[in-house]
Amino acid sequence: MVIDGKTTTIEDIMRQPVLIGDDATLYDVLKKMIAQKTNSLMVVDGEQKLVGVVNAGSVIARVIPDYLEDDTIAARFATEEMFKEEVNKSREVLVTEFMNEQPNTVKIESSIMEAAIFALSKKQVRVPVVDDEYKVVGLLTRTEFKQVIGHYMGIDESFK
Repeated sequence: MVIDGKTTTIEDIMRQPVLIGDDATLYDVLKKMIAQKTNSLMVVDGEQKLVGVVNAGSVIARVIPDYLEDDTIAARFATEEMFKEEVNKSREVLVTEFMNEQPNTVKIESSIMEAAIFALSKKQVRVPVVDDEYKVVGLLTRTEFKQVIGHYMGIDESFK
């Protein structure tokens, strides 16, 4: 893709990922999500290598008791106090217990078309971008793909 006369790569369009260490708790995850105004975090080890992805859905699922997860009738009888109790019980649970441990990724050298096809085939709205050492270097979301499509359609506001 060419924008402003130069070939554009994944590196040019990806956003900075929001990272969190693999020793973080649910409290740490939620605090960072709220502060950074994001619904997903890339979980990295001490060498900044990707070990998982956690999203708001994972956080919500973690605080819902297993016995209520698929029981909409029983859930009607759950009180706010019960919810608060479950939330507080989950406060110190490590992110490694509720993250997606095998996130699908693309390499920074991948083409934009390859990344778009990959995201579509995996039904994944956030695609971590990694280097050869599996360190997270970026993130592609629906927004970046919309911007590329908008650019090709001649929408002036793309990439502004």
